[in-house]
Amino acid sequence: CQATCGADCITYAPCLSLPGDGGGDGDGDGDQAATCSILTIDYYNGFNIHFQVNEDDAKSLMPDSRFTPLRSDDVKIPVSVGGKRRHLKKKSKRGNYPLSLYTAAIGVEFAGQQVTSRRADLFSYAVGPDQKLSLVILTAYIEVPLPFQSNSTLLEAFKKSVTDLALDSRTGLIAFKHVFVNTFVIEKEDYFFMAGGDLQEKTIQITLGDDCDKEIGVFPIEFVLANSITWRSSIDKNVNYFNQDFILASVSTYEISKDCPSSTNIDAILEELPASASLSGIETYGSDEEAITWQFEDSTDSAGTPFLTLAEKNAAIDLKRTTFSSLWLARSSAPETIIRLRQGANSVYVLWEIDDSKIDEMSGVLNLPLLGLSMAPTRTHAGEHSKFYFMLNVYTSEIEGDPSGEATRFEYSVFVKKEGQESDRPFYMVIEAGSSNASIDPVYGETPAKISTITRDGDVISFQADEFVASIDIGENTPLTVDPEWLYANDFVFWGNGVYDKVFLDTSFTLQRPKKGVMTIESGSFQWATFLVDINEPDYADVYEDENRFIVNPWNGIEEMQARLSQAPPSNVVIDLIVSLGTIQAIKQGFVPAIALGNAAAIAAGQQPLVDYTILGDYPNNPKIMLNFKVSKNSIEELARAINMPDGLELVPMSVSEDSKSEIIVSLEVFLLTLPFEIEGFDDEFKVVWTTYVKNSETNVVSLFDIFPFDTPQAMYDIGGILETAPEEIAVNTGTSLDVSIKDADTEFYISAPFVSTTVVKGISPQWVNAHQQVYWNKNVVDQYHHNGDLYYAKLLPIDEKKVTFGREGGAAWLDLIDEKPFEAFYFDGVCTFVTSPYDNLEELYEGIE
Repeated sequence: CQATCGADCITYAPCLSLPGDGGGDGDGDGDQAATCSILTIDYYNGFNIHFQVNEDDAKSLMPDSRFTPLRSDDVKIPVSVGGKRRHLKKKSKRGNYPLSLYTAAIGVEFAGQQVTSRRADLFSYAVGPDQKLSLVILTAYIEVPLPFQSNSTLLEAFKKSVTDLALDSRTGLIAFKHVFVNTFVIEKEDYFFMAGGDLQEKTIQITLGDDCDKEIGVFPIEFVLANSITWRSSIDKNVNYFNQDFILASVSTYEISKDCPSSTNIDAILEELPASASLSGIETYGSDEEAITWQFEDSTDSAGTPFLTLAEKNAAIDLKRTTFSSLWLARSSAPETIIRLRQGANSVYVLWEIDDSKIDEMSGVLNLPLLGLSMAPTRTHAGEHSKFYFMLNVYTSEIEGDPSGEATRFEYSVFVKKEGQESDRPFYMVIEAGSSNASIDPVYGETPAKISTITRDGDVISFQADEFVASIDIGENTPLTVDPEWLYANDFVFWGNGVYDKVFLDTSFTLQRPKKGVMTIESGSFQWATFLVDINEPDYADVYEDENRFIVNPWNGIEEMQARLSQAPPSNVVIDLIVSLGTIQAIKQGFVPAIALGNAAAIAAGQQPLVDYTILGDYPNNPKIMLNFKVSKNSIEELARAINMPDGLELVPMSVSEDSKSEIIVSLEVFLLTLPFEIEGFDDEFKVVWTTYVKNSETNVVSLFDIFPFDTPQAMYDIGGILETAPEEIAVNTGTSLDVSIKDADTEFYISAPFVSTTVVKGISPQWVNAHQQVYWNKNVVDQYHHNGDLYYAKLLPIDEKKVTFGREGGAAWLDLIDEKPFEAFYFDGVCTFVTSPYDNLEELYEGIE
């Protein structure tokens, strides 16, 4: 029907019965014909039934927070109270926010014939995101033509032809409720009746009667203006055109009193409305002889909204899969890879203190001096002193792409630091490991399965690591706060041959608070027990009750360690280590390209991609600068609207440095970005990012929200947000100052900041670090992030903001809502690597919309 008749396919038999192949050209290939942009409809016997609701209920009916409900007086809808009609001037407990059921006989011309049906639409009134008076459609009541009522095939085709004109462009689903009825009667200035069909046994009826007082007039101009736009979703609207037939139509307005209407049965309508709804007025207009003609034009547009249409979303998904699949194909020749690892719920971390008198002996057994490592004390929990710890970790593990599936692993570890290391930061070293599945081991190559189990029964977690069997009772214990030093010891996880994994964390681990339990040894022991103060008295037996998510860059430093051992005096230990390194080097040379090719195929089929990149901030060689601008209290709500912030997010204060005042801010960062592997067409390049900080009201997670500053068409951006575009030119010059020029067609920014001494440094706020779990982009698209200790341990070099020059010409409207000058400025001193799952929520975006 639509393919043949275009937008003029409204509901009816002349169109529904047209032959064809479903395509507009009749060639059988299903092509869609060009649709009419304007739909013309004649109205007869208009019957408007008005209701009132309170403010909260009116707000609940808005498509999203960008819409503001209108009061009755805003659109001059008369309200009858106690038999007297008046325009409400003040809020009342009953509520004075209007809803209206517009009812009329509708005529559409097909091939010279007038086809008539009846329809009623329930509307609320709003100021839309465009700041114009408008309607928001809530429910439609549609008369089913008699020939279709007893033919299920025709009935379904009829319903589809109606609802296909009422879709939400974000989801492709029906945007509002449709009620199809079999009996629909309108008698001018007297009677309105609906029954049958979806109403089942219910009826809707109003009889005005002879005792109704009425006034004759015309529609107020505010009411007419509201009728010029009809929203069916947050981005879909009709622009409605009418002439003086409607503007100057004779309108009869009826007083609602005990005698008028003479009879009503509107419970079926009230059931669709909020609890505060009550009947407040009735109007009739038009006649059954002379039509009032309207024209409707669909005006769906996602520009300036926080949404994508379904077509845009699907195009973005295709682009995402193609782009990042190609990126992983290019990565097949890279020397390194990254892997998702999920650590299941109820993972166990047991920490024992190592006997100080046995530190050197244990170091020798582990060949630490030969590997360029030494034992390091570690602070594991907030407020505790550093100790030399030995740790057992038992957990369920699932590696993305591993065909063996989930396994239970145990790992015995100590903490070490590297020879020549500038800081005293400790890192993990796994000295023994086992898995319930046969696995690839970075020391021995392929290893057979070992007994490794973990189960939970109530508050008791039972586990076995080879011969060691124990349980932990966490009872009602208060969750603990772990120390960042222990968290970021994961940056490097060394193995017994000196090879190391790089591990990246998100807030599933960094913000999760484990429960401290009481451990009971059931049986057995392990070979390292002799080095401990007391195997029966661990310092901590912690349980992480929720899962943890990690990204692992496996098996680094092979060549480095081979070079080191080649200079060591020959021995059986050295020979064994060299053989081990050669074995895993051959395995790695096989699995790195295999993972890349497998990920390329999986991403093309829908797997979420991963991308790792490094932001250079090795001051002053590759300076990264941040300028922070305040947002005044009076501008906060306006800024949220101006940047099209989606519902469910709110702007929150942020402190960037450890002693910054927490305020609502917008941050400008300029930095050099590099990829860890070469890809044709990509060179290290400077990026410009404007960011504010938001909290998800449902999860309470604080995240970054990247804002687009240019008034230019939007297109795909390489690593940044979906539907973003890079500026035409970024020029960065260094000497005694950092000078940045950022230009686009209609916009220019410029920054000049002096270089500063490195003797004054500030730490980064943990709140700012944790906000890097998620980055919201335009259209509610989210990147998920993992980071390591590079971010936490980076330093800020303060710049005197009075010596910073910042200026702009042009730019997006939201830039007028922030201060003209930054209130603080920093250089970063630290190179930070991130792993992102870009556009992570695209596939699920808007699925919750009803």
